[in-house]
Amino acid sequence: MHAYAFKFLAAGAVAAALSQTALAADPVTTPAPQPAPVTANNWTFEVTPYVWGAGLSGKASPFGSAPTVRVDRNFSEILDNLKLAGFVNFLATDGRFGVYADVMYIDSQNEQATGPVTLPGFGPVPGVNVDLDARLFNAALFGAYRLADTDRFALDALAGVRVVKAWTDVSASIPGTPNTYGAKRDFGWVDPAFGARMEYDFGKGFSFVGEADVAGFSIGSDITWQAMGVVRYDLSRSTALSLGYKYMSVDYDDDGKLFDIEMQGPTVGLTFRF
Repeated sequence: MHAYAFKFLAAGAVAAALSQTALAADPVTTPAPQPAPVTANNWTFEVTPYVWGAGLSGKASPFGSAPTVRVDRNFSEILDNLKLAGFVNFLATDGRFGVYADVMYIDSQNEQATGPVTLPGFGPVPGVNVDLDARLFNAALFGAYRLADTDRFALDALAGVRVVKAWTDVSASIPGTPNTYGAKRDFGWVDPAFGARMEYDFGKGFSFVGEADVAGFSIGSDITWQAMGVVRYDLSRSTALSLGYKYMSVDYDDDGKLFDIEMQGPTVGLTFRF
């Protein structure tokens, strides 16, 4: 009887050992928790401050009863009187949508009239000594939408607003007479604006960037438009040198306040990417 009990216990021990071996060979595992997916931040940013050698031409008047002054100075001549001319471009984009900004300030003084000056009560008068001090602040903010995007080429449509503030100070005197005129005023306006911006990569660190926009449509100014093209060379992954040319035309005439000026000249800028 004890022999049968011993055989039964031995069979049970063998079965238990086989069961443990099977469990060890095929364990039941619990999946390890997976980290939450990380959403990539695809936004890129770049800011480019420029120095602008802007020549001026056109005419200006603070108000209807003030002298109307015409100026015409090229880049080499305007260096004598130019106090400050520059602008900053900013671009933020995720590859499809973006924001583009253009902020400009120009300060010029002692611009001399180049022809007959229109004086109140006299009309166009030759031989008048006239000085014009003019300042212009111009800021545009655009929403951008990517229309085309390849390895080398990108094209964005722009839509937004342009805000302009002008300061004019005119002084005039007629030789041989005691008559002297002086007038100054600041005025500003807001324009809807539309444009486009493109980039083309030539390779080997060289690229071309072009931007143009038009604003006004007689809502603020009659018409204001600008165009710029620069060639860039990458100094590093985060910086680039920009050389180019910029033209801008402002045509504003409202209630006697006149600012009909063209500005153009070479630009030098440094781009920072982050």
